[in-house]
Amino acid sequence: MQKAHDLKEYREELRESLDNDFLRTTLDNFAVAYRAGRANAFKGMDVRGLISDIAASKDEACRQLRGVVPGIQGQRRGIGRARSLCQGRG
Repeated sequence: MQKAHDLKEYREELRESLDNDFLRTTLDNFAVAYRAGRANAFKGMDVRGLISDIAASKDEACRQLRGVVPGIQGQRRGIGRARSLCQGRG
């Protein structure tokens, strides 16, 4: 568990962890397995195309969000006004 309070302590803990043979071997094994697993997971897929499609979807969502936000803000203002009008009325 990380208990560092500043960058110097963090670096010391990091160095100790990397000097630990068990942790180093575990990290190395994970890195190799991750690369192989990722390659298998996306085998036969157009990864660059998939990334491009996701980026385009996010861009479109942002464009649509810009149009929705003013309406939401207006509704919040209206709700705030209604609450202030209704205070003290049971």
